[in-house]
Amino acid sequence: MAKRWSSLRPTKFAGVRMDDNGCFVVQARVRQDRTGRTLERTKTLPPNAMIEEALAARAKLVRDVREGNLEGSTPASSTTLTDYVQRWLERKVAEGLRDHTIDRYTEALSHHILPVLGSLYVDQIASRDILHWQDTASTKLMRNGKPFSRWSVNSWTTVLRSIVSDLVVEYELPRNPCHGVRGVKKPRSPRAMRKLNVGQMQEFLRLARLHCPQHHAIAMMLCLYGLRWEEASALHWKHVDEKAMELHVVQSQVRRKVYPTKNEHHKVLPLLPEVLDALKWERERLRVSSNPGLGGGLLFPGQKGEYRLPSSVSKAWKAVSKAMGLDFVVTPHDLRRSYQNLLRQASVNMVVQQALMGHSSDAMTQHYSHVDMEEKRAAQEKVISLLKFKEQKKEETA
Repeated sequence: MAKRWSSLRPTKFAGVRMDDNGCFVVQARVRQDRTGRTLERTKTLPPNAMIEEALAARAKLVRDVREGNLEGSTPASSTTLTDYVQRWLERKVAEGLRDHTIDRYTEALSHHILPVLGSLYVDQIASRDILHWQDTASTKLMRNGKPFSRWSVNSWTTVLRSIVSDLVVEYELPRNPCHGVRGVKKPRSPRAMRKLNVGQMQEFLRLARLHCPQHHAIAMMLCLYGLRWEEASALHWKHVDEKAMELHVVQSQVRRKVYPTKNEHHKVLPLLPEVLDALKWERERLRVSSNPGLGGGLLFPGQKGEYRLPSSVSKAWKAVSKAMGLDFVVTPHDLRRSYQNLLRQASVNMVVQQALMGHSSDAMTQHYSHVDMEEKRAAQEKVISLLKFKEQKKEETA
């Protein structure tokens, strides 16, 4: 077995050492600009070799490594995960990834991932390191002293998986250390059940019209179409076709920057008369208040005419939720989830559900659906009725 380079006897020539048998051993270490890896290759010369031959052999070895003639070479990465992440983020920015996504990646990396894994070399990260990091992240506490939710930890894991998958390809690593590492399993939070039924949806719209009329039109848009907030808040009057009674959803806005829709789909929806009336009422309200966003054609501008953020409805909807006696504060995404459940309860075809929701797969549509106990009981009653268990029970008691 070849000895480690550090155990060999140095000579006055760089990259040339001698082993215990008096043989020259030459080494080539070349850093590749393209990948950032340091490639290492050593070669032991015959016992009767002269120093001139050793120097010539090392020069040839360096040339072979630089030209890619790497048979028998051993990769020795000097790139840490922190170094790689910096280049990875720069590449994502160049690819046009949304600013808020880059911010989310940066926050997850700088605060939750790199403090634990950042010093590891990219070709030395093992599955045990990923599992150790996940255990550490699961017990990490927020400023209020409570642990982060499993959704937060799993979102950081998703970011880490994306980075590791890319570096495995770039460095041609034999195995992805994230393979076999599952998401964190914790007791499900009540957040998964945050949805409104038909009666609650009607009451929410009624109270929104009564207590916060400035939010009523956008609330109707969210309730009756299940739009994402970033889609509804980016709508302009040019997207409303009153003649054809159609609503065109072609863009979204995040932190007041305009992007295509999430799946880059141009979604055309039927314009309901009730929604059109609410939009016209909102336009008149904006005209009376001389809102500067009216001239730009925005359907739901903020007080200064800018694109609205979800936080603009938080205080008002908190009051409405309290008036309704709910144990949670309704958010725009809760209304989207509720709309999905209403579609399913109305037995709308899955293909139509996806077209209305803008989902790209059945799995995502099912992810938004939450079957409650009343639906389960109704379904069980149908099964019992179908098998005629009730009739059989009557005959036995007769």
